[in-house]
Amino acid sequence: MSLPLFSLLMFCLPAMVSGTCGGHLWKASWVDKPRSDLHCILGVYCRNTTTPTKSEEYDTCCKCHSCAVWEGSELELFIEYASVLGGSLVLSDQAPSDTEVYKIEHRNADMTEIPSNLCNWDSESSLQDKYPDEFENIKPFWGKIVKINFENNKIKKLPNINCLVRLDEMNLRNNQLQHVSNTSFTNLRNLRSISMSGNQIKEIDPNILTSKSLHYLFYVDFSKNEMSKLDASNMFTLYPFCKIDYSSNEITDLVNEADFTMDMNKTYGPGYVGVADNKLSTWPDFEIIFGLNDITELGRLINFGFDFRGMSLVCDCNIQQFLEKAYNIINVLWRGYMNLTCSEPESVAGHLVWDIYEKEPESFVCPVEDGCDPRCTCVDEPKKNTSFIDCSNSDLQRLPEIPYSRFSYFVALNVSNNQISTIENVSYLHRISILDISGNNLKEINKTIANRLENATYIDISNNPRLKQLAQMFQYHNVCSRHMKNLQISCDCQSKWIEKWVHSRSCNEFQNNLFQCEIPNIGIRRALDFNPEDLECSPEGFLFFLETIIAGVILSLVLIGILVYTFRYELLILCLRLRQKSRNIVVPLYEYDVFLSFNDADDDVDRWVNSKLEPELTNASYSVFQPNRDVAFGAERDSEIIDILSKTRNFLAIMSESYLQESEEGMRSWTENEWKYGWNNFKTDRSKNIVLVNFDYLSSFDVNKPQIKAFLRVGCTVDFKNYDRKIMQQIFEKLGKPCRIPSLAVKTFDNKKVNFNKYDIFMVATTDVKLHSHMPNIDEEQADIQFKRNVLINTGHNIECKPPENGQQKHKKTLKPVEQRKVCKHRKCYACRHGSTNT
Repeated sequence: MSLPLFSLLMFCLPAMVSGTCGGHLWKASWVDKPRSDLHCILGVYCRNTTTPTKSEEYDTCCKCHSCAVWEGSELELFIEYASVLGGSLVLSDQAPSDTEVYKIEHRNADMTEIPSNLCNWDSESSLQDKYPDEFENIKPFWGKIVKINFENNKIKKLPNINCLVRLDEMNLRNNQLQHVSNTSFTNLRNLRSISMSGNQIKEIDPNILTSKSLHYLFYVDFSKNEMSKLDASNMFTLYPFCKIDYSSNEITDLVNEADFTMDMNKTYGPGYVGVADNKLSTWPDFEIIFGLNDITELGRLINFGFDFRGMSLVCDCNIQQFLEKAYNIINVLWRGYMNLTCSEPESVAGHLVWDIYEKEPESFVCPVEDGCDPRCTCVDEPKKNTSFIDCSNSDLQRLPEIPYSRFSYFVALNVSNNQISTIENVSYLHRISILDISGNNLKEINKTIANRLENATYIDISNNPRLKQLAQMFQYHNVCSRHMKNLQISCDCQSKWIEKWVHSRSCNEFQNNLFQCEIPNIGIRRALDFNPEDLECSPEGFLFFLETIIAGVILSLVLIGILVYTFRYELLILCLRLRQKSRNIVVPLYEYDVFLSFNDADDDVDRWVNSKLEPELTNASYSVFQPNRDVAFGAERDSEIIDILSKTRNFLAIMSESYLQESEEGMRSWTENEWKYGWNNFKTDRSKNIVLVNFDYLSSFDVNKPQIKAFLRVGCTVDFKNYDRKIMQQIFEKLGKPCRIPSLAVKTFDNKKVNFNKYDIFMVATTDVKLHSHMPNIDEEQADIQFKRNVLINTGHNIECKPPENGQQKHKKTLKPVEQRKVCKHRKCYACRHGSTNT
């Protein structure tokens, strides 16, 4: 067992009295810029360390057995009173020396304040005006004062004395201090000892000791004061210390007013904290006091010592949690200050805490009043992890509210002999381990309640005469842990499961706790004698068959819905194809027969389109629009494409790997826009058609567009791997016969007075001209339609065409002779086709 900690204060006395400080020069390892005037007292106190090292053992020894090289050789400054009220000044009879250190001692006197010219703290008095020289002359001594001893005076206030940068020891024992501020000495980086015992201190600010500058604060003594509470932030320093003493105060509670949270990434102390002989009665809740997430994190303070001896300890559930976690560790690291004695409850008064825990750990319980229904008794038993709530014979109409427990999860609830008719789905229902609800007016226990009570180790529902049904969920309960005495349960066709349940476990000793069965047309029998064969129930086979049919129908509908959604575009394409086949044989006339959509950046595709596909289409009298050639130079491409597609019957797309590929800049390709417009026309206009040529042998897995996938899946494409060389024949079949407004060659009229018949006039006129002046007596609209039909008949086409029904107002057209022009087939001829230049 280690020596009593108070004896550590005596270890440095020999060196201090003798005026010498022997040992090795010691520099604390946790300080970036350590002091160079400290020695570690070797020999008796640090006998196991013979050489100054940076080991943890060496630092641990030296922090409590160190001394300053100048101890015993300090020069003394003296005090002179400057006021009848006890005000004073520090004076010196010689000039300051750079090689000396100084101390101020004024004990057993009537000084009421710290000297006014120490750090010039007193700005309100007139002493500075009266004694300017004394205030000025003492300033050079501020940085050389190492000790202050003002014990046994009447000092009432501790001002800010942070100017004393070399202060090593401050002794203010037995004065009349009432409050200590956390700014009084926070920057005194050389301070090793503070003694303020025997004052009248009622309160100290939080974080007095946690300044990052207090590297050497080894001893702090606030004992024998009048403090009623202690903040957690004042039970630590950020660096190793020897002792912080708060013993013999009036402390009744440990608090955390500064919201201190222990940082698990930091190292605190270690050191010894004395809180003995105070008025604490409840074991501190360290989770709250130190801001812990779990009591196990208190292991970070395993090297600390906390002395709570002398407290009137109530041995209840508050200490049980701590004992459970710390028992094994404390057995190994036992110290005398851990010998605590219980004062309450009476059954364990006077017994050592550890003896009680070893023999009767369930004795640490807590009666709970806060949150407990006044008609109930609430007791928390952490050892059993259960809160026991007794509300029997309390005239309850429903389940009671229960108090919150920090220590226990499960609930043992006794609500027997009340007037409860329904078990409500209360929030704690799933935590109930024991439920006694016997002797009430229960009408039912539905399947939800039965499910939430499934894990309860004991349930008693006896003596509830109105309870006639048990939810089938009970078949998952342990029948041996369910007491159901004096119940008559209806055992009908819906309760066949009861027969297997009551025989599921062998619990002969509990047979008398089972209910009785009320069987239709038979009467009352024991539950163990219930046999479903005695019932007259409808055949289960028919019900099973009916359920199977219903389940099959539902499953079929689900599968059909999934298939319809998955192949919605395929179905749409097939429906549109069927609609086109059943359409009227008369179709509208269009300006173009075919719109060619392909990626002209693909050299192979472009070569095949211009050398093979388009010449074949043109030779077959199809009017072809090729966007990369025929869109007007400088025109807005998308707008013109939309307009052209509305005047075109067939959308012919040459599918290649690059057709829907994005550009390098991440922009959407223009071929994708063409496809989108072509698809929308096909979907909304029954006379429109889409033809896909699978140039690169793509499968449905190679494209992302769902509509193109659908075309590939249903086979509505012309496959380029057509080995019988009928590609163009298949394309013509899918395009259908040419059907458009003819663009005819123009003949020159040599004699304007010559009358032409209708057919000749139509053959020599373009679509935008009429010879109205030579046909005054003919209905021009009827003649126009007849002319076009005659042209189609004479050119071998057998499809009857009609003008587009576009809602435009009909107008008369005038034929007039024009000069004959050549057919323009290339983009460079755009000007000759749309301008006035002769070719």
